[in-house]
Amino acid sequence: MSKSFLEVAAAARHDLGKYMVFQLRWVGRDGQLDDVREALQSDLLRTRDGPKGTVNAAAIWVELRDVLAPFDPSAVASLDEGMALLAEGLPGLDAGTLENEEVRALSQLAWSLSEQLEALYRRAKEE
Repeated sequence: MSKSFLEVAAAARHDLGKYMVFQLRWVGRDGQLDDVREALQSDLLRTRDGPKGTVNAAAIWVELRDVLAPFDPSAVASLDEGMALLAEGLPGLDAGTLENEEVRALSQLAWSLSEQLEALYRRAKEE
């Protein structure tokens, strides 16, 4: 049985959108840099952390994108661009080698992607 757009968008909003800024919400958009870095490491490198292991945000997007694409190809294309940038930053985030400006940019990107997933969910509710 195939899932509806609303079901898929809700899963994307929850499984990725919510958890890629989970700790970041407590730090805030303009939080102390060390706190932002630590929150991003948790939110983006360990977006899903459970009995089956740890999965980063970029890998979760790979799982979700093909299911979402038939419902809203333009939103998925936009999310693809952002997720590609995010994926580029993950190794440096993991290694602790990102410059301060890169940490701030990655934080803003995470917020933006989370908001895009929320908007996608709202559109699905309206259909």
